[in-house]
Amino acid sequence: MKRSLQLSTAVVLLAIASIGVWHACRTARAQYLYWRSKHGPDNRQADKVFSNCDRAYRLYPHNYRFSTWTAEKAWYGRYENGAEGTVDRVAIAKRWSTRGLGMNPHVRELQLVKARWLADESINEAILSWRSFLEREFWDSFNHAVMVELYSRGGRYEDALDELAWVKDPKDLAYARQTIQQAWQDEIRGLQQQ
Repeated sequence: MKRSLQLSTAVVLLAIASIGVWHACRTARAQYLYWRSKHGPDNRQADKVFSNCDRAYRLYPHNYRFSTWTAEKAWYGRYENGAEGTVDRVAIAKRWSTRGLGMNPHVRELQLVKARWLADESINEAILSWRSFLEREFWDSFNHAVMVELYSRGGRYEDALDELAWVKDPKDLAYARQTIQQAWQDEIRGLQQQ
């Protein structure tokens, strides 16, 4: 009886160890694919990055950094392949930012990609989305600069100027002021063309 219990325990422990090793191997492979995509030889090839991150996600879907890197690569590189590639890249950015925010809704890079693609669809939804993020991450100057950008794009210049008071970092302040000025010039140009 004692021998049977020991054998059963050994089998259970061996099964648990095997599952652990299997999971560790999958996680290590996923991390390697992520490294290749962000820091390694595949970094400059966007299509390779996207396929690597898809594979890494299938192996280990719990690392939101895969989503962050892929969403940023897709969004900020959306104009690299001309007009036909832009739609595909935006769709990739949407999918990966949504996926990553499902894992960790507090990642600024993902929230920023989301706010920017939302702004292309509905500036008011983008403002609401970023405002929700800003309530949690209030004391970061850059977050207010992004709010200024969104208000400016929506033509809400008074709100943008009010938000500008919270932008303290000189680099963020220059960026925020530039976004107000650019939005204002775009609006004037649009009125002149009518």
